Amino acid sequence: DLDDKNFLAGATKALGMAPPIAPNTAASSSGLVVIWTAPDEWLVVTEPGAESAVEATLVRALNGTHHAVTDTSDHSTIIRLSGAAARTVMAKGCALDLHIRAFRPGDAAQSHLARALVTFWQVDEAPTYDILVVSSFAAYLWAWLVDASLEFGVRVEA
Repeated sequence: DLDDKNFLAGATKALGMAPPIAPNTAASSSGLVVIWTAPDEWLVVTEPGAESAVEATLVRALNGTHHAVTDTSDHSTIIRLSGAAARTVMAKGCALDLHIRAFRPGDAAQSHLARALVTFWQVDEAPTYDILVVSSFAAYLWAWLVDASLEFGVRVEA
């Protein structure tokens, strides 16, 4: 509840930054990315191996507030797509407007990419996109991105 000052203070303390409160935005600091996914829901992405510590810190900081913290790290994989044509590669499989005027660093979305349900955010102006996909679809999406990017020389990383 964004009207709960204790919740916001606790989340800000635990994360080292305020969670984004604008729809479809992401904020990052010190190895964490926090993505607004719904009016009362955020996705917190950590460096590998930090999941349990971040979860415990959030649970402690939010004690006494209405909240739920769930570790879903085994559920998803992040694929990074970067390069001058990354936007064009994304557009091959995503119906969202990713033009530089419509989607910039710090913007995030939940959509389909090549028929796979994904959450993605733009990391920088390169552009670089981090694409979170359910692990069981990761190999499929990886292969699709590699194929879709061949003509452009875009770098795809896991």
